[in-house]
Amino acid sequence: MSDPLLLGTLYGGTSALGYTAANICLRQVALDADPVWVSCIKAVPVATVASCVVASGLWRGLTMFPPPRQIVLLLLSAVFMQLAGNVAFQGALGNIGLAVTVPLSFGCMLLGVALLGRLWLLEPITPRSALAMLVLFASITVLSFAANTGGGLPNDTTFTWAVVFAGVGAACLSGIGYATANVVIRRTLTGGANLSATLLMMSMTGVVGLGILSAVRVGIAGLWQTGRFDLLVMLGAGVFNAIAFYSLAKALQLLPVVQVNLLSA
Repeated sequence: MSDPLLLGTLYGGTSALGYTAANICLRQVALDADPVWVSCIKAVPVATVASCVVASGLWRGLTMFPPPRQIVLLLLSAVFMQLAGNVAFQGALGNIGLAVTVPLSFGCMLLGVALLGRLWLLEPITPRSALAMLVLFASITVLSFAANTGGGLPNDTTFTWAVVFAGVGAACLSGIGYATANVVIRRTLTGGANLSATLLMMSMTGVVGLGILSAVRVGIAGLWQTGRFDLLVMLGAGVFNAIAFYSLAKALQLLPVVQVNLLSA
């Protein structure tokens, strides 16, 4: 099977399924665990797999890492993705729920990748892609209203409109964070960078950076008090996220960034 369109579509579909499963796991711990700590644990499986692959390549004498300029770009985009993407997304899940967070995040991500892909990667937005985006935006709007009237928003004593606005803002910010990361990954991989090394730098930023930030926010003692079930759910989210992240990166190697994100949405 060598058709890039078919392969890219399969990888994109696998990525969407992986992220769906990961998001369900993340919602389970959204109210009980610190969002930074959850995002840190979620990055561990990706970092583990990528580390093994990169170490194997280095052992065989292969060139695994891109030039320093690309490394700096990847690390900067990784920091932005971890904070503005993963942490903001996890915070939004706790504030406004899964059914509202995901449509808002994907809507902003679609708009972001379309603009960045056109301006930076010079990838055209075809009439068919534009029509698909309009249909998806309409679907996202319907989903958001349906979630709002069907129990998607929290309904407890802590619910306030300030919480809703904070959650909506975080969800939109996460979409921008993910869009930026997708465009940077697409540019890096099409420039010949190694897939596993790229994902290693993106994920290790989450493990190390968010791990330190979690220790500062919660304290080492607080992190050790994470319940066994919550920890298993976080790791489960990380496993699904690893499958989705690798599949997404492969899709970005084969298809324009707008098409990949349309598949995900």
